[in-house]
Amino acid sequence: MNNFIVFPNPNTGIFTVLNEGAENQTNIKVMDVQGRVVYNEAFLFNSNERKVIDINSFNSGV
Repeated sequence: MNNFIVFPNPNTGIFTVLNEGAENQTNIKVMDVQGRVVYNEAFLFNSNERKVIDINSFNSGV
């Protein structure tokens, strides 16, 4: 079962994706307001694992 939490929301460009479910291979994608993918990473989450994403280097408005 997919059970992900993203926090904090809103954020300052650094956020955490937490897997509260079972081990799961997934893609983490961040899109801009026009629907373009600006970040895409395949990641294998273990149960209760978290991944910190930092998008501060992206252009303003993404």
